[in-house]
Amino acid sequence: MIDHLTRPRSLPGDVRTHFNLSTGGYTVDCRLGGAWRAKERRAQGVLLRAAYFGFHQAGLREYLASGQRNVHAWVYGVETPDLAVGGPGWRSARYSAASAAFVDAESGQPLPNDRSIEVYCGSRPNVGPDGKALPSRYRNGRATKTAPMMIWRPM
Repeated sequence: MIDHLTRPRSLPGDVRTHFNLSTGGYTVDCRLGGAWRAKERRAQGVLLRAAYFGFHQAGLREYLASGQRNVHAWVYGVETPDLAVGGPGWRSARYSAASAAFVDAESGQPLPNDRSIEVYCGSRPNVGPDGKALPSRYRNGRATKTAPMMIWRPM
């Protein structure tokens, strides 16, 4: 069994992404001078090949204690401009604070954390079936117009 909390070693060209709580889109960070720096912010999604995940344990503990969303988990990989996603083989995924892992939405099983998958991180409208904004507990107290969505498939 793969330990989903152990992150593979970063390689040149890897980027990391997280859902930006302020903009409702994704922030794409790249490695500069040994540190991760914001490369850009997008309302649209990003497709990552050879994807893997990283977690910040102190951030997770803070989230579990407060219930307020904060950045403590990232999706890493090689960014690819090929945005032909969806269709056969793609499955929904989500972040599970209970297991501190990105999981398959249907089975609840942690996604492989060994660079063997592709992950598309995108956004969807943050509304319920009634058309009203879904409640959220972001740090600034407001719900964003979009919410994170993720799909994945084996490479």
